[in-house]
Amino acid sequence: MKTTKYNYCKVIQFGYNGQWSDESEYPTNSLGSFATMDENKAFRRDLKEYRLAHSGTGQTRVIFRKTKKD
Repeated sequence: MKTTKYNYCKVIQFGYNGQWSDESEYPTNSLGSFATMDENKAFRRDLKEYRLAHSGTGQTRVIFRKTKKD
């Protein structure tokens, strides 16, 4: 089996005044899919909580990140 050169993840970010900061990171495969349904549910639950917590004070977004393995 071929090993990949990269790690993939979805990142929840919070933005305020044009500055984005990482809040949480969730590992995925190269297509952005989670390995299990439980991981998907945890991600969606956390995203909903962040959006409720930050409503009115900033923005919340999800990005897909690819980083090179060491």
